[in-house]
Amino acid sequence: MTRKSTDIGLSRRRLLGGLGAIGLASAGAGLGTTAYFSDEETLANNDLTAGTLDLGVRYEFAADQGSRNDDNPYAGSNGTGGGDFGIVWGTPEAPASVRYQLDDVKPGDSGWLRFSFLLDDNPGYVWACARLTGNAQNGVVDPERAALLDAGFTPAEIDASETDPWGGQLADAIAARLVYQNPLSGTQLGAPLLDGSLRAVLGALANGVPLDGTGDDEAGLARECFAPMDSLTAGAALALYWELPFGEVGNEVQTDSVAFDLDFRAEQCRHNDGEVNPCIEASADDGYGVDRLARPPVWFARARNGAGQVNDQLLVGNAPANTGDYDTAGVAWTDPTTAELTVTHDATTGSLSIAIDDGDGSSAAVSYAGTLADVTSVGATSNAIVLTAKGDSGVTASVTDVRLNGSVPSGGDAVSSVDGSTDIAHLLIDGVNASVDWTLTASVTLVGAGGGGSQERPAVDVNVA
Repeated sequence: MTRKSTDIGLSRRRLLGGLGAIGLASAGAGLGTTAYFSDEETLANNDLTAGTLDLGVRYEFAADQGSRNDDNPYAGSNGTGGGDFGIVWGTPEAPASVRYQLDDVKPGDSGWLRFSFLLDDNPGYVWACARLTGNAQNGVVDPERAALLDAGFTPAEIDASETDPWGGQLADAIAARLVYQNPLSGTQLGAPLLDGSLRAVLGALANGVPLDGTGDDEAGLARECFAPMDSLTAGAALALYWELPFGEVGNEVQTDSVAFDLDFRAEQCRHNDGEVNPCIEASADDGYGVDRLARPPVWFARARNGAGQVNDQLLVGNAPANTGDYDTAGVAWTDPTTAELTVTHDATTGSLSIAIDDGDGSSAAVSYAGTLADVTSVGATSNAIVLTAKGDSGVTASVTDVRLNGSVPSGGDAVSSVDGSTDIAHLLIDGVNASVDWTLTASVTLVGAGGGGSQERPAVDVNVA
């Protein structure tokens, strides 16, 4: 069913929804036993703790809800942070918080949140993370119901969404962009890091965005550290702009609200390379791993040894593979095979692809041509990816150097089956947003491949839920 956009010409006095609460907090943890320090400033739950490498955040909030004045500050409750700007530090004994909350948001309204980072004593790598925590419908008034019906929603879908905390349309209606700025003048530095709907921007942030201390929007993981204590006068600030576009949004977002959390996490530059992503976590364990997921997988990919009619094979599509829709490609592997595995999701086309390259001419790729299941259909934007290494007697599968968008998941980046002991093992990558563009890469070694054994062993499966 196609849900078309609507333009109702809604009066700006009519209540459309709220840009939900954001809390600023901090948590810290030591890495190792000497000077491998890290710290987190977490806009979540309004609790502040701090680690050995202290991270302070200077915040500035503003909103334009009718005065058309760029200097009009947001005036409202900001928790213990106070006012529309300030600096917060925290310790486990003295938590602090900052809140940005707006009501009566109408078409044409806009605002921004700006953050500058203070690192105590040591330069640090800083990551930005985020999580959409609500996108509520908050009931449906008559004009909203008419707009939703016109957009293609059925009466049953509208009724079911009324009390659904994820049933609203505001996260998709708000336009957002994430940019670097000069911390003093507010001048934008370079191109936007992220640009799209609020849902899309938060989705990309959920998978972690490494921040460059100089504001280089093309730096990626090859970024500069933030200098200690002077980033209010040098380096770069980070700003999140939002707007509910006038003339593009109608009654379909009446009464809706959206809420999200932001995280800023710092790691000492010394003894670290800045490639470990604190926004996503990974853990290895025995077994296939699907039982650890909060819901059944909706996407699936596999690189497997062949036997009988299937031969060596790549497979990708909806899950589960034995009943779902999928596409396949053949590939010839020697024994043993060591190859680079790539799984890619393109949010624009909705395609999921898997490719394998052993550097010796035995390479293949295949993309799923069907319709992928909606990973956000139940509301939660926190997804998970499970990589499973499947072995058997005399055959093993190993997955190493796992990277998501080039970064290393926090907690682990490898898993292997062990012949005669653990013939199936998995790596769970949690806290991922799978509705946006992402690329998963890994080095895969298959021992026993091409030997005519079981069509399932050795193999590497990738489940997304």
